[in-house]
Amino acid sequence: MNIQDRILEIIKIKGLNKNSFSTATNIQPQTLHHIVSGRRTNPSFEVIHKIISTFSDINPRWFITGEGDMMLLPKDHATKMQEVLSPPGEERKMAALPNLACELCKEKDRTITAMEKTVKAQEITIENLQEKIEELTHPQRGQKRKVG
Repeated sequence: MNIQDRILEIIKIKGLNKNSFSTATNIQPQTLHHIVSGRRTNPSFEVIHKIISTFSDINPRWFITGEGDMMLLPKDHATKMQEVLSPPGEERKMAALPNLACELCKEKDRTITAMEKTVKAQEITIENLQEKIEELTHPQRGQKRKVG
């Protein structure tokens, strides 16, 4: 069974037709037609990713290679997805993602704070320049304001 046959099998098992499958996976109908008709020998990574992401109960290893069971048990979903989509040794990197996300959020907050300070300083500069322009274009008003 090739990957085109496995796509057709998913369509059948899910009780869909090609159009509803295209809509569910956000794959262009023409692209799907070319794949399952054999005009394109293999789907792109993007197409494979869309199908695996849409149907999380489908075993990605089965879908890509034809090995193993077609369907995953519910508790196996996350484990199998990580296994197939992550190269060996990536587990530590995956475990570090929450810490990385926290660090990125902190960096974002520091950047926002710095930008807010810059904006405030620029607002003060703009006010000072507007006062200078007023003094230069209307010298009498500027002097009256200073006196009063």
